[in-house]
Amino acid sequence: MSGSRTALLVKKKAAVPGRVRANPVAKPNSILDFKGLKAPSQIANARIIMREFLMAGLPTGVALAAVANAYGESLLNKDAVGDGGLAIGLFQIHPGKGRPDAAGRRDPATASRWIINDEVKTSAGNRLRSTAAAGGTVADLIRIFCEDIERPANASEKGWKRVEWARGFMGPLVDMPSTSLPYGWMLLPALLPWWMYAIGSTVAVGATAGAVWWATRE
Repeated sequence: MSGSRTALLVKKKAAVPGRVRANPVAKPNSILDFKGLKAPSQIANARIIMREFLMAGLPTGVALAAVANAYGESLLNKDAVGDGGLAIGLFQIHPGKGRPDAAGRRDPATASRWIINDEVKTSAGNRLRSTAAAGGTVADLIRIFCEDIERPANASEKGWKRVEWARGFMGPLVDMPSTSLPYGWMLLPALLPWWMYAIGSTVAVGATAGAVWWATRE
């Protein structure tokens, strides 16, 4: 990318003797607001992406990177069409063997699951997942998602552009380490119908109890 990258200058306050300043931790509600998005449909689609990525056990930072890249690909418009009619949906998925049909590519949940299972959870997503685990910032994850998962032409340049666009609707979250973000289980109650979350929680508790019984049986 030509030109210098914009540096974020932060004026540090004088340290208070004897006090340790902890890393900032984002509040769950602030992550799901997406207040900078103008259309209710964009917010709804962003929340569906978050839901699918978190339900798949992926870190919150990776889910946010997916939202930022969907914005870069389609402006979070599930009906977006590009590349002469080949690219469809939030992630502009092309047709191909094993890929969703046109209706599936237009469906936010189906498109998100395909990206998760056929890209993010494969070797293509190794750098993305390891960077998230190591505490890379959401900005780092947005760029890597663009370069390794979406892979558009001029991916490096477009990755930086997507980071800047994301600042418009994610704000300070973009510069936070992924390890400072809430876990997925803290966000899912706001993304799932109450009955679905209750069933999932019951199953998880039952599985844990079963594992404990199996480990302690005589």
